[in-house]
Amino acid sequence: MEGLRCTPQRLAIYETLCGCSHPTAEELHASVSSRMSMSLATVYNTLDLFSSKGIILRIPSNSGSFRYCGGQRSHMHFQYQGSDRMVDVPFDLGEKIMDSIAESVLSEIEERLGVRIDGMDVQFMGTSSSGQEVIDS
Repeated sequence: MEGLRCTPQRLAIYETLCGCSHPTAEELHASVSSRMSMSLATVYNTLDLFSSKGIILRIPSNSGSFRYCGGQRSHMHFQYQGSDRMVDVPFDLGEKIMDSIAESVLSEIEERLGVRIDGMDVQFMGTSSSGQEVIDS
């Protein structure tokens, strides 16, 4: 967390986030505040700071709230439709997808939009192939 003060609250939020699977701010607050006194506002402010610095990902969910990801390396997500459940796409499959995107396509996007691509965030959406209802985790 280069350039940021490392407070006990920030450290607790980050460590808890890295040990969870895409929690909301409220879920993260419940987990952290069971171990130390902390307001929900502190959690939100810290998550906003971390996401603005690129330390974590803030991911929109189906319910309109955000879920947070403290993954250490870039990866893709799968969001179950009709649910807030989100899982990581296996890293090796995500790399295959990224490697399959032609450099010429990326260059054309940059040219047409007048931008420079610094990274990509891919999220898949769908339903369970087993036909079973997905329970939010």
